Amino acid sequence: MPDPVNLLRAQYAVARSLAESGSLAEAAPSILREVCGALGWDVGVLWRVDPVDRVLRFVDFWSCAGLKSGDFESECRTRTFEPGLGLPGRVWKEGKPSWIPDVSRDANFPRAPFAQEPGLKAAFAFPVRLREQILGVLEFFRRDESAPDDDLLSAMEAAGAQIGQYDVRRRAEGELAEANARLAQQNVALEDANRRLADLAVTDALTGISNHRAFRQRLDAFVSEAARGRSFALVMVDVDHFKRVNDIHGHPAGDQVLRGVAETLRDGIRKTDFAARYGGEEFAVLLADVEEEQAAEISEILRKRVGGLASPFGRVTASFGVAMSRIGRNSAEALLAAADGALLKAKKRGRNRVERAAPPKVKPAISLRKRGKMSKRRPAAKPRSRARRRR
Repeated sequence: MPDPVNLLRAQYAVARSLAESGSLAEAAPSILREVCGALGWDVGVLWRVDPVDRVLRFVDFWSCAGLKSGDFESECRTRTFEPGLGLPGRVWKEGKPSWIPDVSRDANFPRAPFAQEPGLKAAFAFPVRLREQILGVLEFFRRDESAPDDDLLSAMEAAGAQIGQYDVRRRAEGELAEANARLAQQNVALEDANRRLADLAVTDALTGISNHRAFRQRLDAFVSEAARGRSFALVMVDVDHFKRVNDIHGHPAGDQVLRGVAETLRDGIRKTDFAARYGGEEFAVLLADVEEEQAAEISEILRKRVGGLASPFGRVTASFGVAMSRIGRNSAEALLAAADGALLKAKKRGRNRVERAAPPKVKPAISLRKRGKMSKRRPAAKPRSRARRRR
């Protein structure tokens, strides 16, 4: 009969091993070693229930130093137990601890031939459980015959319940962590999909640059900035003789030309600027923080780059209309009208050129002095009555 102190040592060792481990498989070597050491047993084995195949499968094995347990360990590693078969199967089926005084004389111990070399005799086992559910079995062996010890079995049965609670909790935590990881991955995928959808909503499918919707949003933002004193230019760009390309070479050729122009405009502006396909063969460019001369120079550079495009369908050129944000032209509609007017002027003057919108006409303010003079004028004479005019 083990000393009660050793029983407490064994139970404490089980609790400590569980506390220091992240899973039952991780805690198993320490549990087997500590229980054997505290209670004076030579071999410990852990089995886990496979709920799919309905068998007990090997988890871990420990034996004291110097014990020739190689064949017995190999047999444990390769064997499974059905309910009722062998010591582990008996404990699983009955759901309670079991004791064998001498395994060599037990009719239901199929590993007896392999226990002879290390000289294993007595054995006991107890279930790892959560209430009525059997999760696994722990079994221990020693080289002496021993009569059943109810105190030891009772203490180890309590330890089995503790191990079972720990195992279920850790597995639940692991499953929760995996579920959270999958959810996080799904959230990342969803966010990525939403970003792609958002990009598609503001991207022109043919050219890959921003579309008309994105342009109007950005133009409104530029206009708001201009109201606070920030200057910018709107440049409207139209591909010259584009209908001729489509009519002669086909729409795929026209699409290729549009993609080339779009790429040229996108790559020819700064990060603070913005280029979009306005519609058809027309594009729009917003140039941030520029004055009129600079906007015209940038437009001229872009015009030359478009003219330098390599195309099997003949030379590609484009006309540019530039409009500045100014007093009297402080709305998106006014800017678009001004830029369109400049673009039309470029078309009328031969195409493949840059034209600027004329400054808007602003009514001069009436001075206070002039207002005062106007107020001092005599009122206009009243018209004569019809009766008097008849005279």
